[in-house]
Amino acid sequence: MLTCRARFVVPLLSVLLVAPDGWAADPTDNPVATFYAGPEGYPAWTDSIHWSNVINMKTYTKGKTDYEKFEKARDEIAEQGGVLYYPAGTYDFTTIPAGRGLFLRKGVVIRGEAPAGRPVAADGKLDLPTKFVFAFRERGGGKVPRDWNVIGLMTEKEKRQTLREIDQIGIAWVHLVGATVAFGPQMDWGKTWATANSLASDSVKKAWKPRQPDGTHPFDPLAGGGKKYEGAGKRWLVFGGVLEDAAALDDFLDPGYGPDGFHTQRYWARIAVYGSRVLVANNLLPRSKKNFRYRQQTQAKTPDKAGSFVQFDYGKTVGIDVNKELLAVAGADAPCPGYFEEGSSSATTSSSTTGRKDTASPGPGSRSPGTSTTGSTSARTTTCTGWARPGW
Repeated sequence: MLTCRARFVVPLLSVLLVAPDGWAADPTDNPVATFYAGPEGYPAWTDSIHWSNVINMKTYTKGKTDYEKFEKARDEIAEQGGVLYYPAGTYDFTTIPAGRGLFLRKGVVIRGEAPAGRPVAADGKLDLPTKFVFAFRERGGGKVPRDWNVIGLMTEKEKRQTLREIDQIGIAWVHLVGATVAFGPQMDWGKTWATANSLASDSVKKAWKPRQPDGTHPFDPLAGGGKKYEGAGKRWLVFGGVLEDAAALDDFLDPGYGPDGFHTQRYWARIAVYGSRVLVANNLLPRSKKNFRYRQQTQAKTPDKAGSFVQFDYGKTVGIDVNKELLAVAGADAPCPGYFEEGSSSATTSSSTTGRKDTASPGPGSRSPGTSTTGSTSARTTTCTGWARPGW
C-alpha cells in the first residue's frame, strides 16, 4: 500500500510544484532599496511602507472598469496600508468620471511591474511593462488631456483629515500616458476659487468659480489657497516612472484668452510633490509628439477677432516641483512658509521642457543630484543633508 501511494503521490506533487507559464509571485520587496542596493544607499523611511501587503490588480475582480477596481481596492487596503500591484499590461483609466482623479488614500502605494535590469532615466529611456492610459479630447485641432488626469491625494472628510495627515503614499514603476502626479500642500483654503482672494482667483472662469478647494485639484493652492501654508504630509514617493504627454490643460483661468481660450498651465508641474521625507527619483519625462498650433485670442484689451497662432506645448511647464511653486501665495506670517524637514530628493531624472525650469525646489530639506535635462531649460536645485543612510 505504501509503495502504491508513493507511486501516485510523487507525480501529483510534481504537478503542484510546477508553476504555470508566466506566473510569478507578487513582489513584496522595497523597490527603492532594491534599485539603490549599492554604496549610494537609499532613504531609510521607504522601508516603513507596507510593501508586503499586496493586492494584485490583474486578478482583482471587484468592479467593472479599471477605475472602479482601483477605487474599491484602494479603500480595501487603506485600512492597514499597502500596495496596489499592477503586473505587466495596459490599464484603461479613460473612464474616470469628471471631477475625480486617481486619488490615493493614506498608506496606499501604486506599484507596477519592475523592468528588466537596472534602467536609469537619465539615459533617456525607460521601458516599463506596466502602462496606465488616460483620456484625451479634441481641442483646437489637436488632442489635450482631460481636466482631471492626475494621480493625487484623497482625504477622509468624515474624519476631518487634512493633506498634512496623509503619509506613506506614492507610485513606482508605472508608465503614465496623459496624466500628471500632484501630491500638494495643505493651505488655509478659501470657500471657493472665486472668493478665496488667492493669486489666481480674479482670473477664474465662470464654470470653475464655485469650486471648493480642498487640495485634490493641483491648482487649489494658487486659485483657492488663501494666504497661509499649514503643512504637508510625509513619506511620499514618485519613483521609476514615465510621464508621457503629461501636461495640465488650463481651461480654468482666463488671462486674456477669452472664455473659450485654453493653454498649458506652466505652474502645474508634471510631477509636484510637497512634504517631508519625499523621494522623486529615476523618472523620465519625454518630449511629446502631440504638440500642435491653433488660433485663439491672446490679449484682453485689444483682442484680434481672427486670433493669433499659439502653440499647445506639452513641454512648456515645470518638469518637477518639490516644495516650491505652489507656495507662491504663502505669507511670511505662515508657520515656516516654504520650509520642510530635511530628506527630500529629486534624483536621476530625465526631462524635456521648453523654456521652463526643469526642476524647482526650495532651500533646506531638498536635494537634486544627477538630474539630466534636455531642451531649453533653467534648472534650479539645492542640496542639503538628511538621509538616514549614507550616500545621498
